Amino acid sequence: MFNVFDEAISAICPLWSTRILSTCSNGARNMTRRVRAIVSRTASQVLDTNGLSLIWFWCGAHQLDLVVQQVISAYTDENFYSSLTALIGYLCCQQNLINGMQSKCPAVACTRWLSLGRVLKWLVSNRGVLIKYLDAKNCKPSVPWWLSLFFLAPVANELDILFKTIQHSALLVSQQTATFRGFLC
Repeated sequence: MFNVFDEAISAICPLWSTRILSTCSNGARNMTRRVRAIVSRTASQVLDTNGLSLIWFWCGAHQLDLVVQQVISAYTDENFYSSLTALIGYLCCQQNLINGMQSKCPAVACTRWLSLGRVLKWLVSNRGVLIKYLDAKNCKPSVPWWLSLFFLAPVANELDILFKTIQHSALLVSQQTATFRGFLC
């Protein structure tokens, strides 16, 4: 990615590395990894060319997403997530259940907290029907798994509000910071 960027930007502005002041990134590892990522290599090029360090701006929502994923991973074990994805896969194939509920379990993505929050909210709000259905099919998750789900669901609801607030298109970075601080208090 860096080579393509370097070639394209050099065609437009051959001295780009002496003029660039900052860069933006969502903070993903493929963008900021220590040596090979595009943002890291851009920063290294600027430092090598003029001895200045770049100012890096990272998307607050993505950074929060990474922190939340780390916290969820620390709180739950691998079995929780694998049981969750297995349950989602199973429920999405149960056409009679879907028709009866007139609702389908949302999918979960490995990169965004909001998708996990939607799934937890759906499972909690439909727990009565789901528990009854899964009992009849003899494929229900364990009680500790459900307890973890019920613990995470209200946290997911609060984080959903925070994510939607900080992703508002008119919100400034300084307002994002204030929103983060307000959420933590």
